[in-house]
Amino acid sequence: MLNIYTSREIIRKQVPAWAFHIFNWTFISFIQSVLLFLIAAPVYVVLLTTQFEPDFSGADMAYVLFELGLIGIEIIADQQQWGKKHRGSGCESRNRAC
Repeated sequence: MLNIYTSREIIRKQVPAWAFHIFNWTFISFIQSVLLFLIAAPVYVVLLTTQFEPDFSGADMAYVLFELGLIGIEIIADQQQWGKKHRGSGCESRNRAC
């Protein structure tokens, strides 16, 4: 029979728990802070540009539509990943959260 390992099982076998905690505290936490900064940075730019051009232009509308499109794609991708993860896992039949 073919053994199929999940990425979690592979990581647990290869990386000790204490090493993953250090990695989590340093790298992952730092990257989350950088990503949150990058998400918030365009708002500051918009605040500065409204002092020079307070009107809503076509470029502003294009940017808003682009961002909303990215959010929509992310929602669809997350739903597909969720469905693939739980398809056939029996979560629905056990009547519990998985």
